[in-house]
Amino acid sequence: MFEPAHYAARASELEVAASRVSDAVIRESYLTLARSFREMANLTSLTQSKEDAEAVGLAERMVGRTPSPH
Repeated sequence: MFEPAHYAARASELEVAASRVSDAVIRESYLTLARSFREMANLTSLTQSKEDAEAVGLAERMVGRTPSPH
């Protein structure tokens, strides 16, 4: 899986490319693809945040800072 920045950068590139296309159908295709890349960036960011929170929780339990959820 790529980092959120990767997907955001691809989305930006597609938006720039769309601005350079005169054909409305092709331009809209670029913009649709750019929106999809932005969604992937958001989903990847959310997934990483959840994984980070889980890792922090596990580390805290391992060193005895918080009680186990069980």
